[in-house]
This record gives sequence, C-alpha cells and structure tokens, in this order.
Amino acid sequence: MKTTAIIVAAGRGQRLATPIPKQYLNLTDSYNDKGLVVLARTIRTFAAHSSVDSIQPVIHPDDSKIFHQLIPSFTKVKPPIWGGVTRHESVLEGLKAIQAQNPQEWPDILLIHDAARPLISSGLINRVIEKAALEGAAIPVMPATDTIKFSLEGKNVEKTLKRAHLWQAQTPQAFHFKDYLELAQHPLPREISDDASLFEIFGKPVAMVEGEADAFKITTMADFNRANAQLRARMKPLQPRIGTGFDVHRFGEGHFITICGEKIPHHQGLQGHSDADVGLHAITDALFGAMADGDIGQHFPPDDPKWRDANSAVFLSKACQDLQKLSGKISNIDITLIGEQPKFMPYAEKMRANVAKICRCQPAQVSIKATTTEKLGFTGRGEGIAAQASILIMLPETNANDG
Repeated sequence: MKTTAIIVAAGRGQRLATPIPKQYLNLTDSYNDKGLVVLARTIRTFAAHSSVDSIQPVIHPDDSKIFHQLIPSFTKVKPPIWGGVTRHESVLEGLKAIQAQNPQEWPDILLIHDAARPLISSGLINRVIEKAALEGAAIPVMPATDTIKFSLEGKNVEKTLKRAHLWQAQTPQAFHFKDYLELAQHPLPREISDDASLFEIFGKPVAMVEGEADAFKITTMADFNRANAQLRARMKPLQPRIGTGFDVHRFGEGHFITICGEKIPHHQGLQGHSDADVGLHAITDALFGAMADGDIGQHFPPDDPKWRDANSAVFLSKACQDLQKLSGKISNIDITLIGEQPKFMPYAEKMRANVAKICRCQPAQVSIKATTTEKLGFTGRGEGIAAQASILIMLPETNANDG
C-alpha cells in the first residue's frame, strides 16, 4: 500500500500578523539552536514516517524563494507547486502534481495536512492511514470541551449546542486516493473548510479516529508561543560529538586543483573519482564520523559511476542534511591542508566562506590552516596533497548514541 501526503502551505496566515507567513517562522528545535521553521518541522515528521512514500508541498507563488532558503532537503519530498486561491483549489493542484509524477501507478492512500500543525505524532498518522484503508476516509477529532453557543450574527446567543455531539476536526485527513480524486472533479455547491467536507457533500462516510491535543493549528501568536513551549518541554540537552577525517589525493595532469570548493591555479591537477577535493572529503568524513554514520566511502562509493567527476559539495551537503534530520548542529570545523605546493593560505577566506555556505553555518565557525611536512613523505616530495579535519557537533541526547 502506497501513501502520499499533500502539505497545504499556500495560506497567508493574516491573523498572526507577522512579516512573513506563519509557516516560515522558526520553531525551537533543540537547545541553543535556531530550530526549524514551522513548515520544515511539519515536512520532517512525514518524511520520517515509514508508511509515507512521497510528500507534495503546495505553497504560495510568492514564497518560492523563502521556501528554498528555509526548507532543508528531505527524502520523499517533491518540488513545491503553486496553490490556488482557496484551500480546495490548492489541494486540486497537489492532486494534479501527484497524477503527473507517476501516471501509471497512483498511491492508494492520500493524506492532506495543514502546514501549520507541526506537532503531530507518527501515531496520529498511523491511525488515520489504517482507518482510511479500511473505511475509505478518516479524520482525527477531539471532543469539544467548552460549552458551544450559536449566534448567527455574533451579537447575541441564540442557542446552546449539545457538546456531546460536537467534535473538532484536525489533520492529517486520509482518503482512498482514487475516491478523493473522483469527487474532487465535481463542482462544489459551497466552499469547504476542510477536506473531509468533500466526502460529506456527496454522502460518503467519514470515520473518526482519536486526535491529539498537540495537533493544534497555529493561527494566532498565542498558538505559536504554545507550540514553542511544547517543544521546549520535550527537549533534552545537547551532547557534544567529535569526528575526524583524513583524505589524500595524488597529483596528475591538470591546470588547477579544487580545495574546499575553491579552484587554485597550479601546474598539476589532483586525481580522483570525483573532483578530488581533499578538504571537503576530509570534512565530510569527519561529519559522518561524529554522527557515527559510517564514512564517505560507504555513502558515496568510489567505484560508483554516479559520482564520477562529482562536485564534492554534494557529499558534504548530504552529510549536513543528515545532521539536520537528527536535530543536530555544527559547533566548529577545523581543517589542516598538508602539502608543499601550491600555497593555500591566500585562498583561505574564500575556502572558509565556501565551507560555511555548504554547512549553513558562519565562516567564524570554520578554521583553515596549512602546513608542509618539511620535504618528508609523499607530500614533501610533491606527489600529492592531504587534508585532515576535526568537527564538533551537538546532538540531542536521544540521537547521541550508536543507533
């Protein structure tokens, strides 16, 4: 059974009255960290769920730049597409994108979720998927706890509704994909405020499963503050982890070498399966080591033609993405370049800036040094260049283990 999720993130969030839409506001994610924005945290939960096969974000056209700036790359996540004027129109755009991605094999289950509900659990996702698989449609609900008054114009109470019969709908809402797609083609007699209303309009049953108090939608600043408070309550202190990396490449034909992403003119080049950037290779290896996640060769095998002449920034970027998924952060990076020629230090500031950009940290967190081996060994004989790197990262205690 295949499941796909549409994350609806095209709203403007006007009730929050912030300079940017609420889905791009930072939520605390770990101690001493700037955290993840609301939408990134929401996407991360679905991306980490074993039953979710793909994720389609639907965003406002004006948010393209900020999306790519603030949303890390997660596996399973498709490129964002533009939403419509209403929520239902945005969902329709998501459906079109899913159909186009694999016209021959549509998913079995469709999840539709509000971007502004970032604190949902994997258990809630499980419940709606399992119920929808059995009954066609399912939504999470919470019982109304306050007495509900009805007023047509919002001036005087006209009647009190029976609280025992009232439920607050949450997301994700789950449906048989083909059923939802079929109903979505029909014109609607009225605007709908949630996705299950489509089934209700056409007389299709919608099952209810137990919702969660933490699955609330961020609508006001009080909600945003509540979400931050909930996350802080869950936090555990960060634990330092140290990794080291070492790499060597021999000289060969060429007119430049690439070190830490910077091209340096030289009468020789460096030989390697990729671009032979010893600096980025050493940092990448150090980062995988700090996460206790193997080494660069395991993640990017040197005999795999896929990585022939690859830009080594791809390797380091992937390691940094893996760190982000663990809610970790880089404290500092220290690199030593070893070789007689060429001279590295005139390019050190550019190298620091390159590494900082890839790792999404500050140049002040990156140190680059250079040394020779006093004419001793292969580097002393001018046969190649070596680099060693040390890195300090911080991981939440729950992730700071062998698993």
